[in-house]
Amino acid sequence: MITNISLVILALNFLIIPFTLVAEGDIDVFENQGWFRLSLFGAIKLFKTRAYLKHLDPLHNNLILKGRKKDYEFHINADKRDKQSVIKLLDIEFFPYINIVSIDLELSVGKRDDALFTTLTLGGLKIVFYGIFSFLKSSQKLEISENFIPEYNKDIFRTAFSGIINISFADIIYSFILYLTKKIQNRIKRGGKKVDNRA
Repeated sequence: MITNISLVILALNFLIIPFTLVAEGDIDVFENQGWFRLSLFGAIKLFKTRAYLKHLDPLHNNLILKGRKKDYEFHINADKRDKQSVIKLLDIEFFPYINIVSIDLELSVGKRDDALFTTLTLGGLKIVFYGIFSFLKSSQKLEISENFIPEYNKDIFRTAFSGIINISFADIIYSFILYLTKKIQNRIKRGGKKVDNRA
């Protein structure tokens, strides 16, 4: 009896204790290459992928994610009717609650012999990222380190980032219950029609 109670207590503690995921990436737009890695506790690699763009014509590009056995190709557009659209990567119905601990971002922008482009582009990107950082800080307590680097003597558009995320099985289960509850309630309200509902 005591053994069973101890096992239950240990199992509940395991559900509550958060585990740490480390996300890292490096993207170079002009060199057309990049990579993304997700690891557990920064030591156990969960997966890593390399990415690049395939230029079909001046208006159309495809995103290529290189897997171990095959490459995955997505069309860069926002057409939800396109089954291979990159929007499908972002169209996730269920997304559990995560606690973002820290974000480290380095962004280098430059165009040779065009200081105005470099200044305006980097300034615009600063505004966008500061807006995102303000939203994150208002909803979570986290540390943010950013470094925006203007390069006036070469063509470069590169970003390197890393982040630490805490998530627990309890958060996943709770978020999934909320997701199912909202989905069922909306389905009842709308007469069984499928609706877009994220936890």
